[in-house]
Amino acid sequence: MTLRIYTLLIFVILYHNSHAQVNHADDLLRQVSDKLNSLSSIRYDLTREMDYTTRDYHVTVDWSCYFNFSEPHAPLFFSYQVESSSGMLIYNGTEKFNLKESEKTIELYENPQKKDFEGLSFLYNSLITLKNVLPILIDDKDALKAVSDTVLHEKPMQVVTVNIGKRRIQNLGDAFDIMQTPYNLIYKIVVDPETHLPAEIIQINDADKDYIKTSFTNIDVNPAPPAPDSWFYSTYTDEYSPAEAEERPVPLPVGSSAPDWKLSYFDQLGELSLGDLTGKVVLIEFWIKNCSYCIASVPYLNQLQELFRDKDVVLISLNAYDPMEDIAAFVDKYNVNYPVLLNASEVATQYGVFAYPSLFIIDKSGTIIHSNGSLTKSNISAIEKLIEKAL
Repeated sequence: MTLRIYTLLIFVILYHNSHAQVNHADDLLRQVSDKLNSLSSIRYDLTREMDYTTRDYHVTVDWSCYFNFSEPHAPLFFSYQVESSSGMLIYNGTEKFNLKESEKTIELYENPQKKDFEGLSFLYNSLITLKNVLPILIDDKDALKAVSDTVLHEKPMQVVTVNIGKRRIQNLGDAFDIMQTPYNLIYKIVVDPETHLPAEIIQINDADKDYIKTSFTNIDVNPAPPAPDSWFYSTYTDEYSPAEAEERPVPLPVGSSAPDWKLSYFDQLGELSLGDLTGKVVLIEFWIKNCSYCIASVPYLNQLQELFRDKDVVLISLNAYDPMEDIAAFVDKYNVNYPVLLNASEVATQYGVFAYPSLFIIDKSGTIIHSNGSLTKSNISAIEKLIEKAL
């Protein structure tokens, strides 16, 4: 009886401590959320350090950011002016334009939509991200949360660690991207307990030492606003010339003949050409290593490889430009089970590839029956049916 009571007591203590940690984490996140949502404007310097040791990729970038929340504009709830060493990015609620200092050019995006902001680098794991996502994280019962103490720049800080599983916070913090990765994503939000403002966001995973660290310094919650005329495109037209529109490649359309190619295997002697595969249905994926969507597509490509293993279907992965050792690390880490070929940048140009990954399916006669896009949970069933029909 005594042993049972002791065991029950230990369980109760552990259960209580676990829930206390979650409640404490939610309370701290709520304080940060309330603080960010109380601001009418903010200015801060942002440094992002990306260290992907497993891919031998290291880079650090800096921005100086000003955001104004007092006059919400669709499709965003803020306007911004962001400076970097290369120039300036401005959105005033109606105009979105970029100033490129080295070339003295200005690029205007009229009537921008929300999708035109979602990929902006300075928004990745930013205070804007937190402003949107914290209420979602607080209500998320699947996320594992805990609080700990740390010291940053000789100042006591608190850290909220949030394991959100195989999900990633979107740039604008509106929702999560579902990831098909072998690891879980973990966010460490370092909070100044005096101001309830974030000092750092560190994104890690539970499989390796790769990380992305975003640091916020020189935070001013009552900043002097930029000059009124600095918000307008017309202010800069005397000093900056309109940028020439870049011609984006157009993927070869469905119905066109697939150009032939000959490339080497990354892990063995020998070459393969499209001509060698005449009479088979061929699925080609163009990819690069530093690409989250390329990583996410691997399980689905493996699934197709297994499904059509004994049929007249060949699945080929063409890497655009990464060195052999990086490809080998990618293949090993993400359990790639299909052939990978090297040095496909010219082939990618032939096929009109402008983003990675890009997927093409070629029927037995050499005609493209699917062009561009990636392989995802939402379209794999349709891709399977298309291949089956082509057989």
